Amino acid sequence: MDAVAAEQSYSRGGEFVPLAPTRIVDTRTGLGSGSAAPRSGRSVLTFDVAGRAGIPAEKVHAAVLNVTVIGAGASGYAVVYPCCYKAPTASTHNFGPSEVVANQVVTAVGPKGRARIYVSGTAHVIVDVAGYYTDIGSEVIGDRLRPTSPVRLLDTRIGLGAARKQVSKHEEIRLAVSGRGPVPRNATAVVMNVTATNVAESTFVTAFPYGMTRPNASNLNLVAGDTRANLVTVKLGEGGAIGLYNHVGTVDLLADVVGYYTKATDPKADAGRVVAFHPARVLDTRSRQQPVFAGSTVSVDTGFLTSVVGFQPAGAFINITASEVTAETFATLYPRRLPKRPNASTLNASPGQIVPNLSMVSLRGAGPVGFTIYNHQGQAHMIADLVAIVL
Repeated sequence: MDAVAAEQSYSRGGEFVPLAPTRIVDTRTGLGSGSAAPRSGRSVLTFDVAGRAGIPAEKVHAAVLNVTVIGAGASGYAVVYPCCYKAPTASTHNFGPSEVVANQVVTAVGPKGRARIYVSGTAHVIVDVAGYYTDIGSEVIGDRLRPTSPVRLLDTRIGLGAARKQVSKHEEIRLAVSGRGPVPRNATAVVMNVTATNVAESTFVTAFPYGMTRPNASNLNLVAGDTRANLVTVKLGEGGAIGLYNHVGTVDLLADVVGYYTKATDPKADAGRVVAFHPARVLDTRSRQQPVFAGSTVSVDTGFLTSVVGFQPAGAFINITASEVTAETFATLYPRRLPKRPNASTLNASPGQIVPNLSMVSLRGAGPVGFTIYNHQGQAHMIADLVAIVL
């Protein structure tokens, strides 16, 4: 391929480059935030993404971040969004006093490669980078995203994907990913929902490329008795595997794959490119006072995206939130076209909690377009914010 053809091939952006998890913001120490102090009083923190942690200084469209809110003085919410726009009517985090809440975020960045986080109360913020998407004009050859229906690859409670035992203190387990379920052997990174349950004491869990030095980062932050999930995007390491580390105590881990990345087979095509934008609310059952009851579902028709982008995208990143929860439950986000709910979960919630979690959903295939959210027990209101699409 000559230089002109190469430039045209990579002029559209949306190519993914996975990175080893790296911390770029920690308000407890002042890293990336200018001062070692919590965010307070409905404050907005603007932070640099481009030019840090292996991300180029220019031609960056969006970033994949794991954002943790810690040490909140009262209940509140936070939202991550592109700089330098006004905070959207959406949320990425909901937290109670002293809770530690982590959530993966896919966010576009502004012209200077920056993002923002708005915090409604007082809390510390930690940001870890997992990768980035190229912008228009970049000649970086990245990876393409292939959304899948949820498939469980790990459940330590039954011995699926790892030994049938809890993950102990300071233990790292190896999870083979490539060549399993929908993930091909040539996959470069994986998108999966990781859930921790039967947590013995306060701890954190880190996902990272297997065979690499474990990074100073975390994906799940837990207290005793927790059942909590978080979407992770992880570069595949030795043998197409990822590592999962538990810090203290014991914990059971589950992992449901929802997508994977591969090198582009046709660099000129748009398939698998990711386009992120200002978060947009597409569902809020509170507005019609119709919670999702036990064993029931609510669906969203994404046909409107066809008029926006000219076709139905292959998938979308959706941040869903369960609110006004009345019983111990779990929610599952899955393609609307599927005749049967998959054996997977997206988030877990207890009575009175407000729990967010990012997920990705496949939108193409025979049948109705869109996505469905299932609630297992009690009743809960469901909120969904669209943050990115997969071409």
